[in-house]
Amino acid sequence: MLISTSGNFALGFFSPTTSNKSFYLGIWYHGIPEPRTIVWIANRDDPIITLSSAMLTVTNNSDMVLSDSEGQNIWMTARNITAGAAIAHAVLLDSGNFVLRLPDGTGIWQSFDHPTDTILPSMKFLMSYKAQVVQRLVAWKGP
Repeated sequence: MLISTSGNFALGFFSPTTSNKSFYLGIWYHGIPEPRTIVWIANRDDPIITLSSAMLTVTNNSDMVLSDSEGQNIWMTARNITAGAAIAHAVLLDSGNFVLRLPDGTGIWQSFDHPTDTILPSMKFLMSYKAQVVQRLVAWKGP
């Protein structure tokens, strides 16, 4: 589990049911007691079946990848940087934003640009640009 510096948010694996058969990588309010208040989910359409085999890694190409024990990608970041960039690192900010950064601090991907069904304070959300929908919020129904 990764916890923001303030302790307000946590990123980790969770199961929304008591059966523990489906696991997700998500961000939730850390200081609020159970049930967790989930604010972002990476793999909302593709649960992890065997938690012990799940891996979240930052590749040599500065992609963040969630994979299973067979090496199948379950989820990965979509970033827009050129090849040959330095290896990035991930950080969970006190705002609840999960950010992938280059060593110089440049952000190359952030969860705030890929909202699920929750808008957090300080999140900027662009609904449309030139009358074309570019983002939308869809409620997560869970497993």
